[in-house]
Amino acid sequence: TACNLAAALAFAIALSLNDQLTGTSDAAIFAIAPLLLLLTQDPLVLWGLTDRRRYFPPAVAVSGYLALSAAAQLVAGFRAGADSLLDEHAREALYLLRNGGCLLVAAPGHVFFARYAWNRARVSGTMLWLAVPAAAAALILADLQTTRVAAAVGIIMAVAQFVSMRRVSEVGRKLI
Repeated sequence: TACNLAAALAFAIALSLNDQLTGTSDAAIFAIAPLLLLLTQDPLVLWGLTDRRRYFPPAVAVSGYLALSAAAQLVAGFRAGADSLLDEHAREALYLLRNGGCLLVAAPGHVFFARYAWNRARVSGTMLWLAVPAAAAALILADLQTTRVAAAVGIIMAVAQFVSMRRVSEVGRKLI
């Protein structure tokens, strides 16, 4: 439990330093998230965190950070123009809808990978390959850099999950 507390504290301090020094850089989460690999199974808090599930916390941390950062940027951008004319307000609403929609379209790759990292829940290859073009569209259409990064990470997660599921299937067939 003390090790998990230390790992969580190190992660929180690193996030705080990222905010203070870089102004919430999106790239920093990729250096900070591996700190969560230090989490171990304990009987009090993380009883379900086994060796097979050790990649779940970093994956969720990256996905959650990118989603929350993009949502915060959307809200901040929308509130900044709240006093503008009706025409500009409509453009800002369209901006909010387009980027919010891109963020939602990029989410399935993240969700599928998180479920796979937690309990090896298989998703059909078709669902994964449908998530990739949707995230690619979000990558192209999004205005926010954070949303683009989230879409790229969603594509990488979907492809990594497909490759992993295929590898497990091939090994299983060889055993039979």
